[in-house]
Amino acid sequence: MWQSPLSMKSRFQLFVPLVLGVSIVGYSCSVQAQNQPKTPANSSAEANKLEVVRAGELRLDGKITGLLGVNRWSIEAISFTSPSGGSKEFDEPRTKSVVLAPSVVIHPVGEAERVAVAQIKVGSRVAVIGTNRADGSLLAREVILLEGYGKRRTVGTLSINPASSALINQSRKLRERGQMGAALEAAQKAVDTARALSDQTGEILSTQDLTLIYLDTQEYGKALEGANRVETLGRHLGNEIGIVLGLANKAAALRATGKFEEAVRTLAEATPLAARVDADIYRRMLSNRAMILLFALNRKDEGLGVISVLAQAQAGAGLAGEALQSRLIEAALRLPEAQGNARATAASAPKIIEAETKPSEKAQTQLYLGALLWRLGDQTEAQKWFALAQKGFEDLQDTQSAENAARAASALAAGTEESYFDAVFGPKVLAQLKGEEPEETAD
Repeated sequence: MWQSPLSMKSRFQLFVPLVLGVSIVGYSCSVQAQNQPKTPANSSAEANKLEVVRAGELRLDGKITGLLGVNRWSIEAISFTSPSGGSKEFDEPRTKSVVLAPSVVIHPVGEAERVAVAQIKVGSRVAVIGTNRADGSLLAREVILLEGYGKRRTVGTLSINPASSALINQSRKLRERGQMGAALEAAQKAVDTARALSDQTGEILSTQDLTLIYLDTQEYGKALEGANRVETLGRHLGNEIGIVLGLANKAAALRATGKFEEAVRTLAEATPLAARVDADIYRRMLSNRAMILLFALNRKDEGLGVISVLAQAQAGAGLAGEALQSRLIEAALRLPEAQGNARATAASAPKIIEAETKPSEKAQTQLYLGALLWRLGDQTEAQKWFALAQKGFEDLQDTQSAENAARAASALAAGTEESYFDAVFGPKVLAQLKGEEPEETAD
């Protein structure tokens, strides 16, 4: 059964199983009840005059894709807003040339603080308010910096109206019972309610749950639509939590449909934001990115670099067992070079495994240690660790993992040419990663 990072009791932090998106279940550090009216980020009279689309103007939301000269940009717009306040997303991003008016006001969203043109970088997410010129470019009166500037260097929070919140709680309970159709209906009602109340952060959270259901039921087209909506709302609000949730599920949908290059690019974009939003999401994104690079795209050097960063992040969080798993895999992949490092890693492992208190993590690390020892040619020690891993998984009633451990032991004993990764991780998992076999759905 595939689950989501924050709701799953992970059997494998590194590589297996594939993580299908990011859940907000239990995300109390970032999700807040909407018990009180929200106050503006900056309540000064000047700030309240900003971010208004005047008659004859329009607002384009997107990112800067090029600096075309003095006070001239190219942007990729994803939506527009009219003076009436109505917004519409484009079916596909649209390229637009932007000319900054001499008196242009550039500021972080919700703040009156000015930012100099010279500080703006390519890739910045912006909203541009202005008028169309005869040559088709947009004359910008105001540029709103949606993230990375002013107070938007921080994560922010997400809130949700009580009605949508109740529907989402109902949907999650139905999901836990496997009643996916009813769960989907409740989540859609939560989305509709949030939209009716103009509760955009509530729409983010409701759409997030809706997207997870589509991922669970393998409706990847609809999952991608939901993920894009969450990302768009997050960028519009300058809220990094929403952006990360959207990008995480976007990557999951892309990977599930075999679009590995796009999935990796999406994860690479999301990872720096995730590092600020939630350390657990950050580590899982690194793990997924490494897996795709190594086993779907065969980009070994890049994948090993990501694993190294993952191991450091795990160690920094005090997750010694998970950091060891990453180092064992990295050491195995670097063979036959780096023999000394591989043997040192293997020698340090038993003490860390002995101290591990989580049975699932202990068994997984035993399996990875056996794999490294197999690669090092120490068959007797490898068999010992495979046997310990198999028993640990059997005690946990984790049938698939126990079978993987038994398969590894059999392949080692038979001296077959089978890839040790196929034996250790299981051919089914690797086939799923490469898009060669449909994903299992949640029971």
